[in-house]
Amino acid sequence: MHRCKYFYTTIIALSTIITTYMKEPLSEQDYLWESLKCFEEIAEIKNELAEITALAQGTIDDGNLKDTVDLLEQKAIEKSLELHKGNITHSAKALGIGRTNLIAKMKKYAITYSTEHDPYS
Repeated sequence: MHRCKYFYTTIIALSTIITTYMKEPLSEQDYLWESLKCFEEIAEIKNELAEITALAQGTIDDGNLKDTVDLLEQKAIEKSLELHKGNITHSAKALGIGRTNLIAKMKKYAITYSTEHDPYS
């Protein structure tokens, strides 16, 4: 029952937002599709937060904040390089930093990645 109440409250809020900011009224079907898109975006955000939380839980201990942040940064760089199959330009863009900045961080953390070690290529 609690989830249904949340669902209906969310639908009402979305209805208000959509009708307020949309110039033309939507048909019932279009309205439902717009509502579903919002739920998909929320699900994506929840998945990203769960991934970040899992990463953080595996790294935070009694160490200091700088060490923890460095470890998180190192793991993020390694994961990005893995996802982009060692492409530094694409990894830097995905991380939101410059290519030369990524190369400097790779040197700092002694991260080496080549496509030869990639089992998927």
